[in-house]
Amino acid sequence: MIYLTYADQPSGVYSSQVIDVCNYLNQKAGAKIKLVSFISLHNFYANKAKIKAEFSAAVVLPMIPRMSAWKINSIWFSLYMLFSKEKSIITRNVMACKIALDARKKGVAKKVCFDGRGAIAAEWNEYNVVNIPAFKQGITSWENDAVNNSDYRIAVSEKLVDYWNKKYNYVDKNHIIIPCTLNSNFEPSLANEKETEDLRAELGFNRDDVVLVYSGSTAGWQSFNMLKSFLEKTLSEPNTKVLF
Repeated sequence: MIYLTYADQPSGVYSSQVIDVCNYLNQKAGAKIKLVSFISLHNFYANKAKIKAEFSAAVVLPMIPRMSAWKINSIWFSLYMLFSKEKSIITRNVMACKIALDARKKGVAKKVCFDGRGAIAAEWNEYNVVNIPAFKQGITSWENDAVNNSDYRIAVSEKLVDYWNKKYNYVDKNHIIIPCTLNSNFEPSLANEKETEDLRAELGFNRDDVVLVYSGSTAGWQSFNMLKSFLEKTLSEPNTKVLF
């Protein structure tokens, strides 16, 4: 069985939502998942090395530049499937599913599972994730196709399934919920009081400062307008500091 990703670069999210899922299915279900990842030509070899360092059996393929060239990349993937013994594909998100459904249509794949990590059409249009007009116009029908024409589905939550029900009239029950998890390589350790005091001093904070820490991306779905209004009010308080 193949787990297919498209235009997803290696990151902490990739490690937890792709690598960990593949490892989990291999270890717990004996699924023998093979990861196939299409990534950008930008820093291709460095990013390929990062993926293979975590999943040595991964097949990392270069994308024809721009995500909009999915049709060409679909041909590339179908050729790979033609010579592969695998006939079932789990796909991360809509564009990977679109490529897999095309491979099934060509007869080089038999089963497609859609791994839905979010409400992609809503995300793209609300936060301008992809600045390609044709993609913005097409994403709703593509997501509908992924949800209703896949043979099976993975959803990140019951709320996502509810969204599929309302948005795409999804009435099938062929799905399973696999929530987001911490990267298995993440081993949290709490600093002791002395280490905390030393770090605060190193960063220029006083003992009486209240320090808020933001750890996240600058992507639209982080709602920076809401964060800005919150911080404007919060930073008016004496001895309040924010670390990004």
